[in-house]
Amino acid sequence: MNSKELRTSPTLLRNEYPVTPIGMPIITAQNMPRLTTMLSYHDVCENDEAARSSNILVHFFKNDTLFESLYERPHSKQSARKLKQLAQYSAVCTPDFSLYPEMPYPVQIKQVFKSRWCGAHWQSLGLCVIPTISWADEKSYSFCFDGISKESVVVVSTVGCKQSKNQFLAGYDKMLEVLRPHTILCYGNPLCEMCGNIICFPYTAFRKKVSA
Repeated sequence: MNSKELRTSPTLLRNEYPVTPIGMPIITAQNMPRLTTMLSYHDVCENDEAARSSNILVHFFKNDTLFESLYERPHSKQSARKLKQLAQYSAVCTPDFSLYPEMPYPVQIKQVFKSRWCGAHWQSLGLCVIPTISWADEKSYSFCFDGISKESVVVVSTVGCKQSKNQFLAGYDKMLEVLRPHTILCYGNPLCEMCGNIICFPYTAFRKKVSA
C-alpha cells in the first residue's frame, strides 16, 4: 500500500459512519429483541443450534485480546467469519474494551471509540447491536457516554465492581443522568443501590461452555 492509499484507507481513518461533535461513532437505538440468555463471545461458534432455539445476547466481558482483532482487522477473513457467527444470535453487545483510571486520557478515549466504531460497523452489516457502557473515573464522563442514543437499551457489568464500588456507582448514576436508558441489561448481580429498569443475567449462568 502506497502513501496515498494509506492516507485514504478506511481502516486508518475510521470515518465511514456518522459521529458526534467530538468524533465518536454513533450507535443507533434499536428495538430490543426478547432475550433469555447471555453467551460469551468466547463461546460463539458456527452453526450454533442454541441460536435457533434461544434468544441469545452475545457479550464481550472477556479479556480484550480475544476480540481486539475485530477492531484492528475488521475486514480480514477471520473477522468476517466471526461476524457471520455473531449474526446467528438475537443481538450482540459492543466490545468491552478495558477502561481504567490509570490509562492516559487519550488511551481511554480510544478504548471507547473502538467500542463505538465496532457497534456502528456491525449495525451497518445488519446486526442488532446493544451498546456496552463502561467508565473509569469522573474525567471519563466527558466522553464515555458519547455516541449512545438517549432512552435506549444499554448493557453494563457488575462483575468485579465490588473492589471499586463507589467509583462504579458514581459512574452508573451519571449514566442514568446523561442517557436515561429505557432498559439496563446487567451482566452480573446488580448492586442494591442501582436504580432503573434492570434485567439481570447472572454471570455464573447461561454459558454454553465453562469460560470465566
